[in-house]
Amino acid sequence: MGSRVVVGVDPGVTGGIAILDGSQAKVHPMPTMPNPNGRGRTIDAHRVRDIIKAAVSNNGEPPWVILERQQAMPRQGVVSTFSTGMGVGIIYGISCALGAPIEMVQVKTWQSAMFRGMPHKDTKAASIRRCKELFPQVCLLPTPKCTRESHGLADALLLAAYGHRTLVACAPQLGRSLESPLS
Repeated sequence: MGSRVVVGVDPGVTGGIAILDGSQAKVHPMPTMPNPNGRGRTIDAHRVRDIIKAAVSNNGEPPWVILERQQAMPRQGVVSTFSTGMGVGIIYGISCALGAPIEMVQVKTWQSAMFRGMPHKDTKAASIRRCKELFPQVCLLPTPKCTRESHGLADALLLAAYGHRTLVACAPQLGRSLESPLS
């Protein structure tokens, strides 16, 4: 294909992983498993590794991973903050181990680029709307039984699209020729 595969990751347990390879887009709900302490769910690092590893391009080049930068929020609990940080660490570590370049992007940065020209007071709904515009063929339902589209899957896909646009914009400086369906 010639262009770099881009993986976008919304690192929460209700987040997702999106793979953008040229004009082909796939989304995966964040793989989880029961938390060993018996409360809730945690990210399944082995399945995350398998998804990112499968995104290696035909020429063997690892994907470029775009990871949403997380930060503690006011009134966010300690357990929630730790869980979020743990998710980022898992994705970061797996990406490094696979030799994948990582770009950590602030929420406001990718949202302002991807929501340009549309109202986005409700960012969750805006993510789903923008994904439907850019990727009408992609199903944002986490499972076949779900009736509600996932903003986590939408965010992951928009992160991948943001990364693809950024990589394409940098292509002349990198000496590469990349084509993009999203420019």
